[in-house]
Amino acid sequence: MNPRERIISALMLEEPDRVPMFELGINGVIMEKVLGRPCFRGMCWGVEADPELDREKAIEKQIKDHIDCYRKLKLDMLSIFPAAPKNWKDKKKWINKERGEFFTIDEFGTTYRYIPESDQPFVYDVPIKSPEDLDNYEMPDPLAEGRTDYAEHAKKIVGDEMPISCWLPGIVEFSWTRLTGLERFAIYMYRYPSIMEKFLDRMAKYVIELGKAMIDAGVEVIWFGNDTAGKNGPIISPALHRKFIIPRLSQMVATLKKKGAIVINHTDGNIYPILDDLISTGIDALHSIEPQAGMSLKTVKEKYGEKICLLGNVDVSYTLPFGKPEDVVKEVRECIRIAAPGGGYVLASCNSLVKGMPVENIYAMYDAGLKYGKYPLARI
Repeated sequence: MNPRERIISALMLEEPDRVPMFELGINGVIMEKVLGRPCFRGMCWGVEADPELDREKAIEKQIKDHIDCYRKLKLDMLSIFPAAPKNWKDKKKWINKERGEFFTIDEFGTTYRYIPESDQPFVYDVPIKSPEDLDNYEMPDPLAEGRTDYAEHAKKIVGDEMPISCWLPGIVEFSWTRLTGLERFAIYMYRYPSIMEKFLDRMAKYVIELGKAMIDAGVEVIWFGNDTAGKNGPIISPALHRKFIIPRLSQMVATLKKKGAIVINHTDGNIYPILDDLISTGIDALHSIEPQAGMSLKTVKEKYGEKICLLGNVDVSYTLPFGKPEDVVKEVRECIRIAAPGGGYVLASCNSLVKGMPVENIYAMYDAGLKYGKYPLARI
C-alpha cells in the first residue's frame, strides 16, 4: 500500500498493511533537526517572521519543508493550514529585532506575540471584548484570493502519494483562544445566548465555505482544531456544549462529508462527559485521546472503535519530551496492542511535535510504529 491507501483504509476502520502514522503539526525547530537544514520558522501559514520575505517563496519553502519532513519520518498523511489572503499584510510591531521577537495582528483581529525560543505564536490580545463586539463581529472572507495556495501547491507535489489533511476552526477552540478569551466565551453563552447563537452561526458558515474551497483544492481530510476540554474536563458544561456547539459541529461535519471529505475532530483534555455528543456529530475519527488528561485508549477503543477511527495517545507531556527512547517504544507498543487490532487506528502523538522533544524520541516513536505495526499484528 502507498501512504494514501494505508491511511484511508484505517480511517475507514479497516486493517491496512501496517498501522499508519501521522502528525497534526511539526514545529520548525523539529523539522530542522529531522532534515538537517534550515527550515521555515516564525508564525507560519501566512504570517511570516521576516516581513521582507516574498509570499510565494515563503509558501514554496514551507510546503517543501513540511513534505520533506513528513516523508523522512515516513508519515502517511500531510497536514496543512489555510493560507492568509494574497492581499493581507500582517501588522507587525517588533519587540526585539535581534531576538526576532514581535507582535502581529492577523486578519481576524487577534494579536500574537511571537517568541523565537519556542518558535510558537502566543495569543496576546483578542478582538471581541464586549457583547457589542460579539454581535458586530464579521468573519474574514473564506474565499479570498490565495486562501487555498498551500493546498494547491502541496497537491502538485504529493499527487496521490499521500492524502492532504487541512486544519479548520472547530468553532470552540478558535472562538475562545483567538476571538473572545475563555471567560467571555463562557459568560456570553449564559448572559447573551441569542447573540452567541448568531455569532456561532457565522463561524460555522465561515468554516463550511472554507472547507469546501479546501476540498476543491485537493484536500481529502478535514481536521477541526476544536480544543474543548482541559485535564479536568470540558471547558464549558456538557449542557451548553450540547446546545451551542453540537448542532453547528454536526452541520459542519455533514456538509463537508457530503462534499467528499473525511472528518477528524481534535481536542485535548478529558472529554468523557461530552464524548457521546461528539460521536453523534458524525465525525469519522477522533484525535488526540490525551493520556495525561485521564483518557484511556483502551476504554475509547472498546466503546467507540466500531464507530470511529482513533488517532494519537502517545504522550507529549512527559514521554516524548522527557522520556528515553525505550520509554517511547514501550508506549507505542502499548498503543498498537490496544487500538490497532481490527483496524481503525493511526499512530500519532497526542498533540503535535514541538521544540523540546529530543529528535531521538521522535525517531523512536515512528521506528517502533514501523516495526510493531505490521498487519497481521504479532503478539506484543
